[in-house]
Amino acid sequence: MIKTILFDRDETLGYSDQAVYLEAAKHVQHLHPELDTRHILKSMQQQWAKSDADWPKLRTHEDEELFWQVYCQELSERMGIPLSTAQEICEYFPYWKFLRSYEDTEQVLITLREHGYTTAILSNTLPSMTPTLVALGIEGLIDHAFASCSLGVHKPDLEVFSRVAELLGNQPSEVLFIDDKLENVAAAQQAGMQALWIDRAHKDQNAIHDLHGVLDHLGLTVKG
Repeated sequence: MIKTILFDRDETLGYSDQAVYLEAAKHVQHLHPELDTRHILKSMQQQWAKSDADWPKLRTHEDEELFWQVYCQELSERMGIPLSTAQEICEYFPYWKFLRSYEDTEQVLITLREHGYTTAILSNTLPSMTPTLVALGIEGLIDHAFASCSLGVHKPDLEVFSRVAELLGNQPSEVLFIDDKLENVAAAQQAGMQALWIDRAHKDQNAIHDLHGVLDHLGLTVKG
């Protein structure tokens, strides 16, 4: 019997709004009109991509604070701007400010809660999970949120699914996991969970294509 619905965050409950990158770039250009917008955007994207090797090593909020200090220093060098400007960008445009919730997210989470399911998130992300839930507007609809960095193990490692089930107080078989990456879905199934692959781009007929597919899987309908 399923008791908990465990969601991935990015590309499942929410997405990164590319328009915010342009907004941040215009802010930099306002301070440094000599810089080209394309250079600013490219520098931001390259710095974020470079951080892929560093953020999985974080474990605490203190680790994350140091990570962002280094991030700002490297961004200022890459972009050719003063450190103070890079710090201002990181302050005004923290990574969660780029997040937007999908149209179906709130309604489906409300429906699951109304039917007595526990709702949770497992995301390969930094320790600062709470601000991302606020940015998505779902902080009051999620019972538990797990950041892989804080757990010290990342999807698709089987251990992360076993550990989260234990923290939830569930058997793995009592958890339904939803993720946009097929390798994570397969790992969750190997760990004993039920799992659904969500493909919002409608590229694969074997996947669900929105969160209403979760309700269909559970035999639920939206109330009202």
